[in-house]
Formats: sequence, structure tokens, C-alpha cells
Amino acid sequence: MAYEVSRRSFLKGAAALAVATAASGLLTACGGGKGDGYTIGEYTVYLSLQSYGWMNEKKNPYGFVIPEVNIKGKKSGFNNKSYKEMFALKVGDVEFKLDENKRVTLIQGKTVDCLPKFTTTDETAYNAAISGEKTLEFSITLSGQTQTFVVDLKNKKINLKTA
Repeated sequence: MAYEVSRRSFLKGAAALAVATAASGLLTACGGGKGDGYTIGEYTVYLSLQSYGWMNEKKNPYGFVIPEVNIKGKKSGFNNKSYKEMFALKVGDVEFKLDENKRVTLIQGKTVDCLPKFTTTDETAYNAAISGEKTLEFSITLSGQTQTFVVDLKNKKINLKTA
């Protein structure tokens, strides 16, 4: 029994695939995906946005942002770091709180996946970031060097902050 595909079904499937492919690259640094990395000290960092949202819990509503950070060690064999030592996030003057201070071991030649979750109860600051009125500033500190990235949620872009 042969499976027949109508022209319409084929075009609908092709359109859905094109949309999915385009959407997969919306929130990656440099717009080129995980192949694009930034050098911070002795490490190469690959950055994208895992998720974000507002939780309307009755007693404690909060906004959250979860960046995905992949860190590959280039030198210095073995290094143990906490999320608090490496990551910070803010919108304007409002600092987001790191939800959990995990520890990771950075090893030469290996890539470590980090998903730091940041939260805020400041709905005004969170909404300003969502609307594009303000951008998020995500800082990563490694080897005594800090790089700050500007995350524009409205336009779905992440760029290195320039002076």
C-alpha cells in the first residue's frame, strides 16, 4: 500500500518545518546558533535563552529568566565554580535573584551545561523587559574577567554589550 501526499499536505508540512527551523535560532547569541562562542578568559561560552515567564502564584507571583550557558574550558585543567561566582542578571537597576547556587566543575576540553534560574517579584521591571522598554543585562564572570550580554526579549536577540 503506497502512501500518497497531496500537494497541499506537502506544502503545509514544508511551511511548518520552515517555521520550526526559523524559531529554533531566534534566541541564540550572535544569531548563528550554538556554534558561535565568546571567549571569556580561559573559557569559550555559548549562550542562548532557555525560557522566561511570569508565574501568577497567589501568595508569591514572580518572573523568571533561565539562560542556557555552555562553558568549555580551554586551559587550566580543573576549576570548581558556583553559579553565584559566575552569573548575574538585571533589568535597569533591578537585580534578579539567583534561585539556586549550584556548583559546577570546569575541566579543560569539556563543556559544562549551566541553567541558572533568575527570579524577581518586581513586575514592573519584568514587564519592561518583555515589552522591549528595557533590556536584560546578563553578566558572566570567568578567570577574573566579566562579559555582559544584552538580552532583548521583545526582538529575541542576545548581543555582547559594548561600551
